[in-house]
Amino acid sequence: MSKWLEGRNLNTLLGLIQIAALIAGLAYGWSQIENNDKRHTEAIAKLEDADRELKKEISTVRDRADAKLEILTRDMGEVKASLREINTNLKWIISNAPRTGQP
Repeated sequence: MSKWLEGRNLNTLLGLIQIAALIAGLAYGWSQIENNDKRHTEAIAKLEDADRELKKEISTVRDRADAKLEILTRDMGEVKASLREINTNLKWIISNAPRTGQP
């Protein structure tokens, strides 16, 4: 074994190797964090796109429902008016019907 690898020099070499391994581990960990951050950013962007699409669809459905409700409300008004006319006609028929003594 060479004199350089004995004693203090060996401890220094091992310490440098440990520091190099630590730095490599930190660099790898940092790159993993950046990759995860990039994936999370992409996932958030996709979720925001989906959220915008859902809001558009909800708005479209709401607009269609409002239009249908408006039509139904108008139709119900027409039905009520028709029922009032029928009621008026029935009252007239009953009041003008000949009385034969039968209920």
